[in-house]
Amino acid sequence: MQLGQAIELYESILGKNIKTLKDISQLKQSTPAILYALPDDPWGQQYGYKYLGGRSATFIIWSSGSIDSDSGLIMYAFEKRDGRYTATLMEPTKGQLF
Repeated sequence: MQLGQAIELYESILGKNIKTLKDISQLKQSTPAILYALPDDPWGQQYGYKYLGGRSATFIIWSSGSIDSDSGLIMYAFEKRDGRYTATLMEPTKGQLF
C-alpha cells in the first residue's frame, strides 16, 4: 500500500482527521493498524510527512534519501478533491529549492 493511500485510510476508516497525524509511524500504531511496517524509500531512508492544511487538507510526503541524491528531492503533494486525495509530483525548476 502506498503511503498516501494509507493516510487517506487513516481518515476514512478510523475517522481521524489527518491534521492530528504528526508522523507516519502513527499509521502502524493505530487500532486497527493501517500499516504493519513502514516502507523505506529507494535509498533505504524513511519517508517524511507534513500536514500543510488549508481547504484541501493538503499534506506532503518526501523521500528523505533523495535529498542528497543526483536526482534531487522527490516530493509529492496530496490535495483533497471531491472527497478523494490526488497526488502531484513536485518538481523544482533548475537552480530552485522548494
